Amino acid sequence: MIFIRAAITLALATGILARGLHQSRSISSLQKQGFIDAQLQELISTYNIPALGVTVDDGSVVVHAHSGVRKFGTNESVSADAVWHLGSNTKSMTATIIALLVQEGLLTWDTTMKDIFVDIFPKIHDNVQNVTLKELAAHRSGISGTFGFDPGTPAYMQLSIYAMDEVPARAVAVSNILGDSPLGWQANGTRGAYEYSNNNYIILGHVIDVITGKPAEEVIKTKIWEPLGLSSASWEPLSPNSPWPHMPNLTTLEPYPYPEGWPVELRDLPPPLNPAGLAHMTTADYNKWLRVHVDPAAQKLIGLDSEQLAILHTAPPILNPTERTYTYGGWVRYVGEACSNSTTDGYCLFHTGSNLMNIAQGWVDTTRNLTVSVMANCPPVSGGADATMAALGLLKSENLVL
Repeated sequence: MIFIRAAITLALATGILARGLHQSRSISSLQKQGFIDAQLQELISTYNIPALGVTVDDGSVVVHAHSGVRKFGTNESVSADAVWHLGSNTKSMTATIIALLVQEGLLTWDTTMKDIFVDIFPKIHDNVQNVTLKELAAHRSGISGTFGFDPGTPAYMQLSIYAMDEVPARAVAVSNILGDSPLGWQANGTRGAYEYSNNNYIILGHVIDVITGKPAEEVIKTKIWEPLGLSSASWEPLSPNSPWPHMPNLTTLEPYPYPEGWPVELRDLPPPLNPAGLAHMTTADYNKWLRVHVDPAAQKLIGLDSEQLAILHTAPPILNPTERTYTYGGWVRYVGEACSNSTTDGYCLFHTGSNLMNIAQGWVDTTRNLTVSVMANCPPVSGGADATMAALGLLKSENLVL
């Protein structure tokens, strides 16, 4: 799996604070800023990671904080306008585009693969012909894997898709995923059961390509990024002020910078995966996206109606108690104590994204009108997961409600 799973563990997601974090109860917004800065510095030291960037917003006060260095081995501080890798947190944007196309009458959530691709691909495997958009969005299609990165995929195919433009590369990927001899799904997948797969969102991206006649990247930009004013948002693997990606030492797991002499393209994943997880932006801009899920004014900016918002926040019935409640909108949904320390009946939305060299966390508490984003330029296995989840636990704590 190229992206880290949507949630690391339920225990982490419920807000357990890492060692060394302190509680704070009645502090002003300026004191909160200083308090958060100090906590980020402590986490960076504790987990030996390069940098952290966070934003927390309760609808009336927004706090942004950044700490650490852009790249190990340098003294260049990470800046407030740093552009971070979102990884799979991009998926919720792709699912929202599907919702907007449903609103426009161009699709329904029950539209099938056969409906869309029957005249495009010569053969769609019987197992996936009737898979619906809803099943793809909630990872319940029976499709697994990530095209181009599964064991057995020829090396030339992995490299060649980096060189292709987005739409034709995605067409190649989807043709193989859905085809008669598919590379991207496994026969033992159970349709209706939860199984996280980037292939689901590669397919949804190509649905957008086909239905709109435009690249999914352009559609996401014009329907979401531009209306919300996400001026830093990009599909590029590394902008000049980006925190530098780091890789894990395979023996010690300590992070080290992606080598300067290695190909720029390999700092991130290939173009077909853009709708599944390659967007980049500042924490401030990502927060504007998170606000869509709690703020009617933000929903109005992108033209999302209440019916489709409810669908995006809804998870299908689970087949067994061990399954995740993954929504049609690209989120893991939590309720009760797993959502917050309060006793409300609301729910929270959560997602983790990573290309294994960066990590991003997004959190939405719909009852408390609270949104939190946490970013690090560090592999999940090299302290990135622990540090970002600890920061998330701090920022969504009852004791830091703004």
